[in-house]
Amino acid sequence: MQGSSVKQDVLHFMVGSNDQMLWKSQGLPDYQLAYENAMIMLQTHLFPIIVDPNAEAKQWLVNYLGQGDRPLEVIQYGGSKFVKTLELSVRFGKTLLILDVEEIEPFLYPLLKRQTQRHGASDNGVSGGSLGRPVICIGETVVDFNEQSFRLFLITRNSQFQLSRPLSAFVNKISFSVTKSGLQGQLLTMVIKHELPELETKKIQLMQQEEQYKMELENLESLLLKELATSQGSLLDNCTLIDSLNNSKKQSEKIKSALEEAQVIQSQLNVQRDIYQKLAQLGSNIYFTISSLHSLNHMYQFSLASFLELVQDNLQNTSVSSGDRIETLCRNLVASVFQNISQSLFKSDVVTFAMHLIKAVGVFATIFFFFFYKKNNKFQESITELEWSYFINDSSKAYADSNGDDSKNSLHKVPSWVPSNAREAFRSFSVAFKDTVIAKCKMLEKEYANIWFEWTKCPKPEQALNKLVDEHKFGVSPFEQLLLVQMFRKDRLYLALHEFICNQLDIDSLCSTSRQHQLSERIRSEQQANANTTVLFITTAGADPSQELRDFADATVGLDHLVEIAMGSNQKEHCLLAIKEAAEKGNWICLKNLHLVTPWVNDIIKTVDSLQKAAGFRLWLTTEMTDHFPSVVLQNSLKLTCEPPPGFKQNLLRSISLIKKDYFASTNKQKNITIFMLGWLHSIVQERRTYVPQGFTKCYEFSEADLRIATEMTHHMFESKAFDKRTCWTVLKGLLRMAIYGPKIDDTSDLKTLHHYLCLFFSDALIHEGEQNSTSEQLDYVPGIEYLGQLTKVRDISKEAFIQFINILPDVNVPKMFGLPPTSDALGQERSVMDTIHHLKKLCAVSSGLAPSSGSDACNLQTQLWKKQLSPVIDLWTTLMHEMASLEKESETSWKHIRSMSERTQSISPIADAIWLELTKAKHM
Repeated sequence: MQGSSVKQDVLHFMVGSNDQMLWKSQGLPDYQLAYENAMIMLQTHLFPIIVDPNAEAKQWLVNYLGQGDRPLEVIQYGGSKFVKTLELSVRFGKTLLILDVEEIEPFLYPLLKRQTQRHGASDNGVSGGSLGRPVICIGETVVDFNEQSFRLFLITRNSQFQLSRPLSAFVNKISFSVTKSGLQGQLLTMVIKHELPELETKKIQLMQQEEQYKMELENLESLLLKELATSQGSLLDNCTLIDSLNNSKKQSEKIKSALEEAQVIQSQLNVQRDIYQKLAQLGSNIYFTISSLHSLNHMYQFSLASFLELVQDNLQNTSVSSGDRIETLCRNLVASVFQNISQSLFKSDVVTFAMHLIKAVGVFATIFFFFFYKKNNKFQESITELEWSYFINDSSKAYADSNGDDSKNSLHKVPSWVPSNAREAFRSFSVAFKDTVIAKCKMLEKEYANIWFEWTKCPKPEQALNKLVDEHKFGVSPFEQLLLVQMFRKDRLYLALHEFICNQLDIDSLCSTSRQHQLSERIRSEQQANANTTVLFITTAGADPSQELRDFADATVGLDHLVEIAMGSNQKEHCLLAIKEAAEKGNWICLKNLHLVTPWVNDIIKTVDSLQKAAGFRLWLTTEMTDHFPSVVLQNSLKLTCEPPPGFKQNLLRSISLIKKDYFASTNKQKNITIFMLGWLHSIVQERRTYVPQGFTKCYEFSEADLRIATEMTHHMFESKAFDKRTCWTVLKGLLRMAIYGPKIDDTSDLKTLHHYLCLFFSDALIHEGEQNSTSEQLDYVPGIEYLGQLTKVRDISKEAFIQFINILPDVNVPKMFGLPPTSDALGQERSVMDTIHHLKKLCAVSSGLAPSSGSDACNLQTQLWKKQLSPVIDLWTTLMHEMASLEKESETSWKHIRSMSERTQSISPIADAIWLELTKAKHM
């Protein structure tokens, strides 16, 4: 019998279908692992510690245990009444469910190990005998132990929970962490319930009918055995028994026929269900792609519940009238996941996530022509393993899969048109792709030499390659084109990656996924920011969402309903009291700088979870990136990263969106343009930090507060009755240099750069009269003068008009806009590509099991790595020892001869004694 059959038979042997359906109705997830865990949990003697990161087992246990005869107690671990409730439950034999276990403290060890003692008189009158009552120590308290009735279940939401070695043998650790197959079945059930609810109803009815038939068959067998056991006399003469046997046989045949018919119907239902298997498999792959992101950053942790909400929203929001509904659902799911997860990532990791997502789901067309069944009902991978391995520079695997070609044999095949800096790359590339990409592109044919030579010299090869492939019908895929850019023009690989991702994910630009309007567009949704949703802002230097949150609260509930607390060493009790008050009144509360008090975060969240919250209650958290932030909070919160948007254009849009609309309501054109130029200046100095050390010598911490203070100050200056046009520029430039931006700059050359910007941007030459009378020295530092020259010509000076003006700017940074040489961005782009490839290697290692996906796997993985690294040394040592033994056997005769000589000459010559002593030492060595 196969292993899978045995596994399934054990489950059905231990738990009947009726019990399984009962568990499902009580909230147990409908997949194999959940039923197996429930079976082990209820039928083993050891106390279970349940790893339940998605809160799947908690609700089922509450419903299941609550229906029993014994009273059920549910309590938070470490709460104020925790120890007292535990003692009472042990004494009176209650069922105790302990939630949110972070670690098991030593005072619980005797209970979990069942280290009982006997107190009371025994049969011989001696205290402590075998008939005394059982007691157990809980801390320093001795409590009567009701062994027969007491049941204990511990639940932790920490997927990386580890038991101590002394305790692991006495506690049954049961993990509800989802598996790929389990999640696929769960998603399939969800999809079927939404798309074909009648099919799911038929399946349940069929299971109930099948279980009823089996019960009837068992009853017939039991009745027959009973009649045979109670029969008297000869069996052949017992007509009643024979008639009963005949009736039982007929009924048994009918039941078996009905069961066979049910199996046929079940097979037909499974065929209909398999139509949606593709979507379920896609969803499972996507979730595990997301779950591997925490290997890049501890803050990138996401719960299964939030992912299932995305899937459910996708099912509800996709139009039923779509042409190919399954393909549309797949496309919309990928787009929705990318949009939602990207807002929780730092901009430097968005490209990595996009490439990892594309590889995981097999997307390989401009508008998602993917996931059609091929042979053996397997999905066709769009990016081959050889191509992917070569892309992430895993050349050893690439060469191993390339038909064993010797790179030395291809030295003479490098065409003369290949640039000198790409010849080595071409040699290695031709080893792996000589019969595919090289052949399809006809790179070894002389008539195409000039074409490829001209392409390698063009300024934008990633765009020219598309035209070249279409014109000559080379038939290479988009990813193969990416490999060509990587081989010949690494300086353009960064931009080629962006273009490739945009084509595959059907988005206009990666910049469109930036969080420039995240608070106003993302948080305003009541479905995602309700009383039970914690919003966590992950902040960086120069990006603080506090003011934006205040503006949002002012426009929504009023500032008097927003409570802000900056966390510190003495703020815990004050914080907990403020949370309780806010929950009662339905206010908003924002806790800042949680990275300073990470040990308290779990206590804060437990307090929030235990409260009855009014409808208007909202909890907002801010923290900087830290590896000590609790994983449970990260997984169960809506995360938004706060950092300057990528690119000057997006940065400027963000800056203008932060400026109050009232500041642009004036009819004073000079004032409005000046305020706009403050946003331009802020974006310039922010974005120049990406060109360190060419833009600035170091990365200065300019923040959104700088822009807010500058615009507020300028607004009041222009509105003041004492406003003087003759001195306004001097005052403004002095404040910007000496009070706002200048104090953060500690390098003379950087301060000089800021001074030149101020002189250009805030002068009558640009703003008032519209004339560009700048000196040649100033022109060296002019950022985007070709665009600023059009600024004074606009008639509409409203905020909306300025936003339209920003839209004409290029999406990608141009060094000329910052007064830098054209090659300034090459170093930064090359560094970004190297980081992306390094991160992709790490993600691939996690996905393939070559790196720890969580802390629980780190110890086992380290042991495997040690074994792998030490094995060659151990093998060599074993070989040497074997050879040494052989040498000793071969030289034994010689040693006997030397020993006999020494004995004969020992009394004759002291020289012989010395030689014998040295030889003896050499033998031992």
